[in-house]
Amino acid sequence: MNQPNLHNNSIFDWVDCLYYNVYDSIIDERLRQSQPYQCELILYCMQDQNALTRAIPSTRQGKPYTFYQLHRNNITSEELYSWSTFIDVVEDYEIYLNSKIKTSETSQSVFYNCSLGWFGRTCQYTFIKGLSFVRPTFIDFVTQVFDVKRTASELLYPNPSDHTIYSCYTHIKCERDLPEICLDWREICDGKVDCVNGGQDEMFCAELEISDCAENEYRCHYGGQCIPKEMFHDDEFNSDCLDGTDEPEPFFDSICVGDPSFHCEERSCRYSLCEVNSTEKTQIQVPPFSYLCDRFVDIDAIDNETDETHCENWLCDNVYTRCDGVWNCLNGIDESNCKGSPCPSYTHPCLLPANNTMICLPLSKVNDNHIDCRGATDERWFCQQLYPSYTTSRYKCWNDSKCINTRHLCNLEPDHPYGRDQFIDCDLHEDDEQFCPTHYTPYSICEPEYSDDRTIKEKILCDLAEKYPRGSDRLYREDLHLKLTYSGYYPTDLSDKKEITFDMSQNSSIKLIQFNKPALPEIDFETAWFCNRGIPIMVSSQRYSMCLCPPSYYGNRCQYQNQRVSLTLQFHTIHSPFMWRTIVFQFFIMLVDEENIIQSYEQITYSPIRDCNIKYNIYLLFKDRPKNQSKTYNVRIDAYIMNNLTYHGSWYLSIPFPFLPVNRLASIVTIPLRAQQIQNDCDENICGKHGRCIYYFSSNNFFCQCDTNWKGRWCHLKRHSDDKCRCSPNSLCIEPGICLCPLNRFGSRCYLTRSSCKLNSCSNRGFCLSDDQRISESNFTCICNEGYWGKECEKISTFVDIFFSNIPIPQAIYAHLIRAYENNTAAHQRITTFTKIPLDRNFVTLKISSLFNILFIEFDKAYYLAVIQEEILFRNYIRTEINPSRQCLSIDKLLNSLELTLSILHRVKYYHRICQNHQQFSCFYDDIYMCLCNLERQANCFSFDHNMTYDCAGRFYCENHAQCYQDHPTCPKQLLCACPDCFYGAQCQFSTKDSSFSMDIILAYHIRPHVSFADQSFPVKVSLAITSVIVCLGLINGICSVMTFANKRFYQVGCGIYLIANSIVSFFPIIMIAFKLTSLILTQTFAIKNRTYILISCILIDFLLDTTLNIGNWLNACVAIERAINICRGVKFNKNRSKKIAKWTIVILILFIILTALHKPFYRELINDEDQYDRRTLCVVTYSPWIKQYDITINIIHLFTPFIINIISAFVIIIIAARKRSSAQTHLTRKQHLKKQLDEHKHLLISPIILVLLALPRLILVLFSGCMKS
Repeated sequence: MNQPNLHNNSIFDWVDCLYYNVYDSIIDERLRQSQPYQCELILYCMQDQNALTRAIPSTRQGKPYTFYQLHRNNITSEELYSWSTFIDVVEDYEIYLNSKIKTSETSQSVFYNCSLGWFGRTCQYTFIKGLSFVRPTFIDFVTQVFDVKRTASELLYPNPSDHTIYSCYTHIKCERDLPEICLDWREICDGKVDCVNGGQDEMFCAELEISDCAENEYRCHYGGQCIPKEMFHDDEFNSDCLDGTDEPEPFFDSICVGDPSFHCEERSCRYSLCEVNSTEKTQIQVPPFSYLCDRFVDIDAIDNETDETHCENWLCDNVYTRCDGVWNCLNGIDESNCKGSPCPSYTHPCLLPANNTMICLPLSKVNDNHIDCRGATDERWFCQQLYPSYTTSRYKCWNDSKCINTRHLCNLEPDHPYGRDQFIDCDLHEDDEQFCPTHYTPYSICEPEYSDDRTIKEKILCDLAEKYPRGSDRLYREDLHLKLTYSGYYPTDLSDKKEITFDMSQNSSIKLIQFNKPALPEIDFETAWFCNRGIPIMVSSQRYSMCLCPPSYYGNRCQYQNQRVSLTLQFHTIHSPFMWRTIVFQFFIMLVDEENIIQSYEQITYSPIRDCNIKYNIYLLFKDRPKNQSKTYNVRIDAYIMNNLTYHGSWYLSIPFPFLPVNRLASIVTIPLRAQQIQNDCDENICGKHGRCIYYFSSNNFFCQCDTNWKGRWCHLKRHSDDKCRCSPNSLCIEPGICLCPLNRFGSRCYLTRSSCKLNSCSNRGFCLSDDQRISESNFTCICNEGYWGKECEKISTFVDIFFSNIPIPQAIYAHLIRAYENNTAAHQRITTFTKIPLDRNFVTLKISSLFNILFIEFDKAYYLAVIQEEILFRNYIRTEINPSRQCLSIDKLLNSLELTLSILHRVKYYHRICQNHQQFSCFYDDIYMCLCNLERQANCFSFDHNMTYDCAGRFYCENHAQCYQDHPTCPKQLLCACPDCFYGAQCQFSTKDSSFSMDIILAYHIRPHVSFADQSFPVKVSLAITSVIVCLGLINGICSVMTFANKRFYQVGCGIYLIANSIVSFFPIIMIAFKLTSLILTQTFAIKNRTYILISCILIDFLLDTTLNIGNWLNACVAIERAINICRGVKFNKNRSKKIAKWTIVILILFIILTALHKPFYRELINDEDQYDRRTLCVVTYSPWIKQYDITINIIHLFTPFIINIISAFVIIIIAARKRSSAQTHLTRKQHLKKQLDEHKHLLISPIILVLLALPRLILVLFSGCMKS
């Protein structure tokens, strides 16, 4: 887009507005790897209505075309938009094209085709002359205007007030001692009285000091502001507190004059005047490994120890000091044979003082207390001892004890800022004069801008100055973090593969828009400051400047400060962002009063995967100027799903101090998975017939969501005809002038079609999402399916197979992925994930969608180095093996007891010696560092938190106190849960504590999906084999029983009926067990996918199994009772009555047992359990505590009551039989008869005992299922 598309603001009737997407060129993106990305769209508008009336249309800068002419020439609305046409005109033209009846009025509507450099509805605007772009964009122009403000203020006009007007806050009457100085909004409630007329600027300010914050909030030092604790110290470049006390003091203090963004505008004082509490600043207690023994003290002494003490065991030539521009070794061996050096190893280039001839001086002659080279390049200790604090004063004068700044070499300008006196005082050798004029320049040849033009001889002398000294700003220090030079590759076959190069930024979910910075600005300083913090543009008719003001200012020159709410929002999803992969939210952030009237609003298109690490900075303004102090205002955030235009929910933010001119709010909005429901419990149907009562997600407050064409606090006011919605038919009207567009539409009325997402824009079925058209109408983002990544989802995730050799195979492992950034100025990135190892396997597969250099595997409190890549070589597949030689040992096993007692600052100096003394180990660790031993047997350590809190950044994804792991530190696509004992499921949401005995829980995870039975696990094969044997034996037994008791002579008594019924019933448990196991295997292998069938099986199989088992037990008890009655009654036993009772008893028993088990089907359900390997459908039963006790009681009754009946009946039979026999056979005593009968009928006692013993495990699981593992 060359020229901008103008917009209107329907709320304030502002016209001719342009969006500026803030691009922070100040901050190095390399430092932002784990910090939020700031998104800010500043709307610059023409707010001076009087000036607009003077902007007479001018057709000299554009040619008019009617809609009819455009249509006849087959011009589309998409082409019209690409010509930077006023967006309302584009939508009007699209409506014209879609209308079946084209009236003469609409056909004569006019579009102006503007000349190059002109824009506007009638081509009336152009950018200021002097712009250094041929085809300027608004972003280019704003950037250049603020660059002029910054550059000119620093170099030409130290006092900007000489050339611009002050901005003033005029909404309180303030009289000052100096009438020409107006009040700034930052001076209100700043603790000092500025207004002499009663201290108007400090009224009500005591409320700020007595306000309290919630426990999960951080209280800013001044102003009573509260922010979420998650925002404390989360972005050192952008504070969320108005006073900036939530972050360390920023390093860009002086550049805010040229920066229009939030971190400069929304501060309660200028950066140069702000004092951040020093106790909040970060203090380094243990420095990065690269800081140790580098001759620069980085931390204060602790017990007389620093990072530069006890360095006698340290290797001065290591991966961090090698060729870094500083001699860390006394003989400079760490700077020998570096890239670009003209000399071989173990020598240094040297200029002979006699004739400036370059030689390669051996290291043996370096640091030998004899100066052999010009400037003492071989004896650098001399100047270092003379001027230890001046790291650039390293050139030793000839025949003199002085050392001068290298920038003074060949500087013969007397008026140079460094001065000439110091150089003249240096006693010149005659060949110095011959050396310097050859390359005479107005400034020294050692100035940084001449670094590419130096000869080898000049480079030798200029390199005396130590590059990036440790005393300078840490932002510009080199090699401060993890560097993997000389680390090699493991497995070794990685190094044999050709490196695949790719765009590193494609792995980021945030796409930075790169802007070509303009050349030296040609806009004059007065023009740049004409609109204060606004943007000047030229009007064609009069050739005068007008101002586009940002929301925080107004007036014909943006000289007045607006009352406003400045809001920072960050969105979090509770569940895994990948669950929201294709979901796109549209948030409407509205400032409303108590009558539900919208004061102003902003809208945000949000994708949980694309935008997960973004902070949104938003301005909300009041309709009235000044705002109505009698009204109560709050911020309401409405969320809609753009995919289907449905309402999801709302959030409420209060504005605590309405008397402040600027209300600074910062909040994290947590998006639940389920949409908010319409409530029916509001007071007396308070929203009436035309509204719905909606409770906020974040509070107990509610509001009335009105139907279309209705408004008001209670939706009781009907809208007028001129206040109705004009949204397109396929969109949703939120309010008049506020439309919710579908994903493929945009515009204020949603009539325009997005064209950025075309067919096959994203590979591998990726989801294409257009970027906000206010930023770019052509860019898009691909949301990739699991297993793919890249800008267009063209790259496949890396699969890493880890085999275990000669070590016990754990149940699960932790995988720690470490990424070292190529420039080494950003801290390494760590991702920790959790993986279960499938049963009966000796390897585990990791699916990795992130770039990494190092992979550590942790289990049983031991670390193993599984993969290391000196440079990232993207591979689709890596096969590695971990064995005892890959284990990283603790220093407790590598250092002696005396060394272990040393402080960390002293002990760490021995770490190089560990690598040299233990050649077989590749890594080790302590409480702070994880260390590698590289190919040169040097230690290379980096910080590693061994006690990291795994909570997925507070996403509350895992349940029951499980640990949560994510595949990216800030923008995860996958979350994994490590469940504590007794819990299972993807979110550890299911528990074996409250579950009934189930084959699904025990056996399902042993079944391998999508494989044949031959490839199934051993437990599955054994289970099927045992079940087959039981089924065969049970069927044989059942068939034999039925054949036996089918004889009619058994039907003469009730006992026979019980036996034949029991024989028939005995088939059902056998069939149910076989059916259960077969169904489980077929379901888990996805041979059966019909969910209705699976649900019916889940409900019925276990229910029928339990019921038929209990019926069998009770029928056996009935047989025992019948036998006992028979022997008691003897000849008086009534067979007919017995048969009749048996038939009724069987019916009653079946009904009784079914009724007692009727609760079980209602508590059975199917759940989908997904982990990193499989997706399973399980049948589970979960009881409430009361039902659980009832179920236990019923199980005890059905098990022990038949058992007791059998035992009692058996004893009755034995005792009565013995009594009768003793009467007839008197030759034996009663005791002998009893013993004989007991021996004869012992099967009556043994059989129920065996049945109880067989059923006892099931009862124990029911009674004592405190925790069941599988």
